[in-house]
Amino acid sequence: LIDPDIFSSIGIKETLRDKTNPFIIRRHKENLKNFDGSPLFPKRTTQTIQYDLSQQELLLYEQVTAYVKNHFNRAMLRQKHGTAFAMMLLQRRLSSSIEAIHCSLQRRVDRLTLMLQTEMEHQEINHDEYDEIAYDEQEQFEEASEGSVDTIDRNELRAEIAELERLIDLSAHIRSHHTERKFQELEKTLFGEKGLLARNEKILIFTESTDTLLFLERKFTEYGLKTAKIMGRYSMEERRRQVEL
Repeated sequence: LIDPDIFSSIGIKETLRDKTNPFIIRRHKENLKNFDGSPLFPKRTTQTIQYDLSQQELLLYEQVTAYVKNHFNRAMLRQKHGTAFAMMLLQRRLSSSIEAIHCSLQRRVDRLTLMLQTEMEHQEINHDEYDEIAYDEQEQFEEASEGSVDTIDRNELRAEIAELERLIDLSAHIRSHHTERKFQELEKTLFGEKGLLARNEKILIFTESTDTLLFLERKFTEYGLKTAKIMGRYSMEERRRQVEL
């Protein structure tokens, strides 16, 4: 499909994009047509659904953000980029779902507690190639990053563990006693007389966190819905099977 000589070498001032320009034509989906001139893809309509966090959710958001900001800045000062990356992941999980941030905080406190009890040394993880690796490798990388710390000082680790346990208690309370506002909006979109499911639609949902995906799968199973899921760790064969489902 591609002449192997074309990409055999790239000059210092030449990018892969420069190299492909004479050979590859990129078009927006909206501009692709069938032979009769009709659009190849259906018209895409985007609608943003806004919602307000509950008081408990807002409290959790503010407190986790304060924790992330504090430890991110501290890690950057200490040149511990792996720990700074771990803080960025936590902030993204916070935006994904209550389930995702709760599970992430729990895994982090477990890692730090193990480190404290066993006096194991922490290895700094290089995150520079994160965007270049496959999704399944990104999942493994993120899991390894969750335990990154910028210090091995036992007193600082104990203080951070106490802070994490307080945040976990708050997220666990919301998780057990409240329905997340974002999920409430999803329910309104899917169910009811004017919901998407009432139109016999198939629904495709993208999540950034696997924890959010598994949470949604459990909730939909409670409704008696059939679901299929694709995760980065799945083999190509399993992905094909899920696509068929």
